[in-house]
Amino acid sequence: MDWKPYLKDRLIAEHRAGFYVIKPKYELSQSQPVFCPLCERIMNSHYDNEAYEKFCVCDLCSSKWARPDPARWESGWRPAKEDLIKS
Repeated sequence: MDWKPYLKDRLIAEHRAGFYVIKPKYELSQSQPVFCPLCERIMNSHYDNEAYEKFCVCDLCSSKWARPDPARWESGWRPAKEDLIKS
């Protein structure tokens, strides 16, 4: 297909069947994992998607660990495994 710029961050092309296809201009470098990288619970809600985009963990972990102190989280701090087991 012949991709053309569309809006600010998308591309558009007409399919030979007559409909249009729109896709992101840039490919995503990584996809969201099935399990939370921190607590290893399954990530299966849109809340988990939002939390992963912002903090790279599930919604439960972001609520408990990242959101209360975002500066500490951004600096690289993560809870100890013992603290994760207790929660």
